[in-house]
Amino acid sequence: MGYRIGIDTLSKFAGDFGLGSKTGVQLTGEISGQRANRDLATQNGEVWTTGYTLSASIGQVYNNFTPVQMAKYISILVNKGKQIDPTIVKTIINADGGEVDKEEWQVKANERTGFEGNNNENIDISEDNLKAIMEGMKGVTSESGGTAYRSFWKLQYRSWWKNWFCTKDRS
Repeated sequence: MGYRIGIDTLSKFAGDFGLGSKTGVQLTGEISGQRANRDLATQNGEVWTTGYTLSASIGQVYNNFTPVQMAKYISILVNKGKQIDPTIVKTIINADGGEVDKEEWQVKANERTGFEGNNNENIDISEDNLKAIMEGMKGVTSESGGTAYRSFWKLQYRSWWKNWFCTKDRS
């Protein structure tokens, strides 16, 4: 699929899912990570090749995503394209026992963490495409040729998996 759509489209779609961008989770020190693209190769004195696109399409080469970004990506998939904002704060209760308005504390949290906002538009995913993605992720753990099959085959629970790949740090 990466070969067919190319790196520019692949990077755009990854961005739509929040990959390579801060999520706004209420933790100081959150990093944006990065999405693979031609400019990163150029900055490293390399020429972008089809091989890089194929590697990028499975999470390798210049991709660098955080665990929270991956959780957001999976959440958007299982919620059929609905944008999900990760949070560790459900509510804040002030000294008099009243609940602080979410917008009020979110603004303060964004100021402290340096989060400037991101795209919160839902993603239009066709049922056929969503089914193919979920079946592929399920196959990683439940089909004998799946890369994580040997770790999951005896479990009585169904699971879906997105493999994380480690590559040489190019920074």
